Amino acid sequence: MVLELNKSNIISYLRKRKIIAKNDNHKIKSLVGGNVNRLFLVQKKSSAFVIKQTTPEAVNFPGIEVSEERNKYEVGAIKMIHKLLKQEAKVPQLFFEDTKNNIFAMSLIPQEAVLYQTELMEGRFHFNIVSQLAKFTAELHSKTYKNPQLRKNFAKNPGYKLREITTTTAFEKYPKLKKQFEETFNKNYKNRFCFIDADITPKNILIHNNTFTKVDFDACTYGDPAHELGIILAHFLLPAIVNSQWKKEYLRCAKLFYNAYIKHCAYPIPDKFFMNMKNYLALMMIGRIDSIFTFPWLKEKEHIVRKIAIEIFTRKYKDIDELLKNIALLFPKD
Repeated sequence: MVLELNKSNIISYLRKRKIIAKNDNHKIKSLVGGNVNRLFLVQKKSSAFVIKQTTPEAVNFPGIEVSEERNKYEVGAIKMIHKLLKQEAKVPQLFFEDTKNNIFAMSLIPQEAVLYQTELMEGRFHFNIVSQLAKFTAELHSKTYKNPQLRKNFAKNPGYKLREITTTTAFEKYPKLKKQFEETFNKNYKNRFCFIDADITPKNILIHNNTFTKVDFDACTYGDPAHELGIILAHFLLPAIVNSQWKKEYLRCAKLFYNAYIKHCAYPIPDKFFMNMKNYLALMMIGRIDSIFTFPWLKEKEHIVRKIAIEIFTRKYKDIDELLKNIALLFPKD
């Protein structure tokens, strides 16, 4: 039987595992932000770490079950990234793991760290972080490209189901495009070129000391790198719809990321990479307004999101410059 962690039993759990001493005084704090997991901060004067426990039912998606086995995929992803990227890993260090109870602990991010999601929404863009993030993503894809063992290890992660259902449940609202949307999304299962995180988004990026740490690897899989970029770029474009006064800066982030990614790629860019990327981008945008998981801050701008997403999906563009130039005209006026 799996132990369900809570604030009252964590200390005894850690003492039984000899992670902390009997006489140590620790403070336990439940952390917000986990859509599908339980998160706790364990603190004492000289140290602190975060405990994460995967649950069979997504915390913020009642009725949606996702196998707890995703825990082993997340732990495997963290280990793999450290092994391949070494000093450039930019992910937490594992502190301990308990596969029986779907629990692991990881190093704490510096206290001065700020969430990139908050920064972006408040007009602080951190262009240097965008460049670093693009390099990290390109290196992650390049060093896992066409690796049969990694494909075997990650292709069946049940955690990717959440990425799928929080995108594909939007398709019903677009009957004329539904078939094309499905064909596009399914390319991630056909174009299994490399390991993809599938959730490199601002809510999972913590900025500190002129660098960043990426957290949360629940959704990782072995798939299409174009899918990864579509997810990332969508999260630069969507804030521009509600913060039109910074439209140019958000578009600059998207362009900077894409160009830096291409620059640092060490694998052969697949045919139709850009076309597939922009189509995944469109699907991610509609997913955030029409699926089972939406961004509340987009509520009053949903019609604009749909217009831009459909424009991106149905129109052909030669490159990122042309795409951004054309959709810039569709954003709200400053």
